This record gives sequence, C-alpha cells and structure tokens, in this order.
Amino acid sequence: MSAITVQQSPFLSRAWSDARSLRGYRTQHSSSDYPAQPGPGYQCFQPRPSPFANITGFDEDKITVHGGTIVSIEAGFLTKPQVRDSLGKMRANVQAAGGNVTIGLNNWPPYPCGVGAFGSKAEGKLCAHSSPLGDNTVGYQNACDWTWFGGRLVQALVAQDMVADALLVLQPMVDRICEHRTPPPPPPPSQTARPSSSRGQPVVEPGCCGFYEYYLPSGEASGSPNFHGAAGVIGKAIEMLDAALAEARAA
Repeated sequence: MSAITVQQSPFLSRAWSDARSLRGYRTQHSSSDYPAQPGPGYQCFQPRPSPFANITGFDEDKITVHGGTIVSIEAGFLTKPQVRDSLGKMRANVQAAGGNVTIGLNNWPPYPCGVGAFGSKAEGKLCAHSSPLGDNTVGYQNACDWTWFGGRLVQALVAQDMVADALLVLQPMVDRICEHRTPPPPPPPSQTARPSSSRGQPVVEPGCCGFYEYYLPSGEASGSPNFHGAAGVIGKAIEMLDAALAEARAA
C-alpha cells in the first residue's frame, strides 16, 4: 500500500484541520467549522448544527467532556493552569455523579435520552441504565466511567510533573481493579502441579480480570471484564509513576 499524504485524503485533511483548530485554543485562533469556545472542560469542538441544539431545558455548554479534555491534556494543548482548573471540575463532577466513579467519567452531566438526537440504534446503548440524577438515563460513553480515559490522565499528569495529583487520580482506579479481580479456579485434583519458575517459586495463575471496559455511575462494572485498553493505560501509568518517583528519590 502506498503512503497517502494529508492533502490526498479528505478524512485526514479534516482531522488535521481539527487538530490545528484545537491547538489554536491556546493562541485564540480557530477554524470556521469548529470555533474555539472555552467551555467547562476546555472542549473546543462543537459541530454545527449540534443535534442537541434545540432541546428544551438542555444546555450542551454545561457538559464537561472529560474524555476529550483528557486527550487534550495528553496532547499538550492545555496550559498547566488550565490542567489544574480542568482537574478541579472533573473532581467536582465525580461527586455530582454520586461519588461511585473515578475521574475517567466520560462526560457529566449526561446527554439527554428520548429526544431523538442519538438515533435509535445508538440510543439503545447510550441510554440503557438509570442515572443517579433520576431524570435521565446513561450508558456506554454517555456519562459512564472509563479507566481507559482515567489512566491516560494519570500519564498526562506525570508528564506535566503533577505527580501528587497523578497518584490521587490513580488510586481509586487501582483499588477498583483489585476489587473486581476474581481469583483463578483451583486446578482439578488429578491435574499435575505446574512446574516452578526459574527462580524456584511456584507459578501463580492470574485471576480474571478486573479491567472492565467501563463502569456505570452506580459503580457497577460493565462491558468486557478483560479490556486490554484499560490494562494497557494503567500499566503504562504505573511505569511512568515509578520512574518519576525513582527520579525524585535520586535527586
């Protein structure tokens, strides 16, 4: 397959334009399609027209999009004061959502259901569960908690030398992983014991799995119990934290 340039692909060209627009938030420049609007989560892209624009009683500008903000922090688009401001808003949203989630909460408050904006197929997944607010429903990437996002925030905070904040963000995610991990089943009595490792220690079978795809605002685990994306970002976050703490001890 031959390589294609950004200019040769309409999709890549639009994605590149959007990325430049987001970076322009820091210099107060934007594209005409996605004007920079400093919202509650510094999310700059608001497609026009939004399918939620004319829904009575709903103000899309009041939604903090944790996922998009986290990726923006990870990409270096936000200044450190903006990162701290965003972190404070995310922590407040965790409490507003009932306090049973982590900072990986995808967005808060939830997008409204039953108004035809999602489309029937998507609404079945995005609106499948009760909300702690009692007046809406949530599901999947509508006001649910994704370790895949939370772990990436930990990485971004370490990269910003905000190690203490990174530790606070990571702790509830690790606690939850350990809580949901199930021990491995015992081997059948007739099964031959597995050989020891090269160090002479018994080989320990891993349990399953703890790395759920996402969590409802109630704290209930949902989706795959062995979501590789969650495992990967948490593993990398721990490695980055270990390196940062080791560097601090050596200083």
